[in-house]
Amino acid sequence: MNADYTSYRRATSVSLIGLVVQAAMAIILIVYGVIAHDRSAQSASAMVGIGVLAWLALAIAFDQHRRERIEAMEHDALGNAGVGSVFEKGTDDFRPAARRLVGIYKYFIPIVSLVMAAGYIGLGIWRVREVVDLNGLSTIPPNNHLEFGLAMAVVVAVVGFFMARYTAGMARQKVWANLRGGAAVAGGAAVSAFAIAVGLVVDIFGPDIVSRILQAGIPGLMVVLGAEVAINFLLNLYRPRKSGEVPRPAFDSRLLSLIAAPDTVVKSIGDAISYQLGYDVTGNWFYQLVSKLVGPMVALGLVILVLLSSVAIVQPHQLGVITQFGKWKRDVGPGAHFKLPWPIEQLEVPVYLERDDKGRLHETGRTATGIRVIQLGSSPAIKPGPVLWTTDHTGTEVFYLVQPPHSGPGGEASSDLAMAAVECSLSYEVADVRAYEMLAPPAQRDDILQGVAQRELVHFFSSITIDELLGPKRGGLGGVLKKQIEAAFAKLNVDSTGKPIGSGVHIVSLNVAKLHPSKNVSAAYESVVEADQKAIALIEGANADKIRKLSAAAGSVERAEQILAEIKIASKLDAADEMAVKAQELKIRKLMESATGSVAKSLAKANNERWTKYMSERGLAARYDGLLASYNASPALFRASIFFDSWKDALGKSIVYVTSDEVPNLRIDADVKIKDTGVDVFRAESTTGGK
Repeated sequence: MNADYTSYRRATSVSLIGLVVQAAMAIILIVYGVIAHDRSAQSASAMVGIGVLAWLALAIAFDQHRRERIEAMEHDALGNAGVGSVFEKGTDDFRPAARRLVGIYKYFIPIVSLVMAAGYIGLGIWRVREVVDLNGLSTIPPNNHLEFGLAMAVVVAVVGFFMARYTAGMARQKVWANLRGGAAVAGGAAVSAFAIAVGLVVDIFGPDIVSRILQAGIPGLMVVLGAEVAINFLLNLYRPRKSGEVPRPAFDSRLLSLIAAPDTVVKSIGDAISYQLGYDVTGNWFYQLVSKLVGPMVALGLVILVLLSSVAIVQPHQLGVITQFGKWKRDVGPGAHFKLPWPIEQLEVPVYLERDDKGRLHETGRTATGIRVIQLGSSPAIKPGPVLWTTDHTGTEVFYLVQPPHSGPGGEASSDLAMAAVECSLSYEVADVRAYEMLAPPAQRDDILQGVAQRELVHFFSSITIDELLGPKRGGLGGVLKKQIEAAFAKLNVDSTGKPIGSGVHIVSLNVAKLHPSKNVSAAYESVVEADQKAIALIEGANADKIRKLSAAAGSVERAEQILAEIKIASKLDAADEMAVKAQELKIRKLMESATGSVAKSLAKANNERWTKYMSERGLAARYDGLLASYNASPALFRASIFFDSWKDALGKSIVYVTSDEVPNLRIDADVKIKDTGVDVFRAESTTGGK
């Protein structure tokens, strides 16, 4: 084919069409990737979007070729001999289109190649690191648009493949050789979309292993393509070119050419094998038979896939629903169930999602059994044991507004509000799969249930006081809240008739624990508790002192209280009723005497002292009566007896000397000695006697 301007004009048109198709494929992939949270589709959209630059560069280059050919025709028409090619030596300086064409291949195409290489490598590394940060390849975000994504991926794969094949066929002509670069990027779009489609098919009928691998596989392919473009750029700097040869762009990937022109590559491989083995491999009967049966085998595989999609297997721990074009058809339990082929009817099983420490949702399986937990308040403490009000919690505390106490310290009403942190966990199980599936997408169900439950918590807590919340009745809050939340859940999920069918969940338990005020006011609350504890301690101490004293006085608290009760009765009696008063006093006396404490001892001691004094005084009175009788019998004798007894007592221990007055100069020598000596000197009688 001649390298005239019409050939280049057609190549320009094809390049512009390729640009539009490439951009459309990138938009389809990014829209699906964002809606379904498909990371592999998002990465593929970046790779396909970078390929738009290749089509743009080819369109500009071929259009400049067209201008250069028109300029050469005008130059020839003026009679001046032109050159055979713009890349040959001796290009006329008066041909600006030719100069611009040289500049495009010398500067513009390499710059575009480097930009594409940087985009491939940079975005590829960024996407790989993002996948690694999101728990590697172990999980993927829940995808509720598998069928939609499969349709979009198939469309992109088919369109990209046909675009690549069409442009690769044109590139066989020397004048359109650089269309190989466009065919390569279109083939890359087809490959990535086909891989996504395979992953979605596997995900629909089984595990999501392929989709998880593609999260890092497609970004890894981008890094490889970027490295290939960079290497091609370096090789082009040192590769010798013949005169008149059009340079091959660096973004023309040899790897993607395998997809764009597989027949050429296969033929080259077959020729190489035939050359090495010494005979034509592609010409034997087995190769010809296999090549003829490829179509029927592919058709048979599709039929088998359709038949397999007509059987739905529900695991023992699962409950599901059969939907027909998205509408509920029937509920199914564990076992094998027949249905219409996909995409007419599908099996839906609730997704079990778990939230990690960073709040991100991860799919851990598909099941309708098991307990699912939603935190409605503060996150539970990680460390075991009690958590004080002043202890810093590991997570963010959730506070609810409650009413202040009914009266202030002085008895006046308060208009303030109080805050209390609540640790509340709601446990539920799926009871109605149909209602649960109709509630919302899997990633939003817990958020909806949590929002409705927290709304009921706000209404409930705003109607009670802080004393009621922290008081002894807080143990019954869970039951009241559970009934309110169940009623709120029953009003969810309104059907087409306007009647709510409920959320499809059954609340197993609602645990309200670890209620406490804000940390800033916890000290004030604790001071009140401390004062109450001190008051209780004082009361208990007084009771102990009461028991000790009453037991010491009456022998037991019961006997003391009985005596006090009788004393109180006696104090209320009329003093004029002497008989009743004496009877009550006698009763009290008997009770006190029968006791075993200090009161009984005091009464016994008083009785002893009374009888001792009484008998002593009675003895003195009897002696006096005897003396009086003696005196009346003989007064003179009684007086003489008393007189001599008195002298006897007075002089019983004295020494009397009787002398005569007739003895002159009487001298008496006396040897005076103390009779009691030795150990008796310290006797009281010796020291105090001797009167």
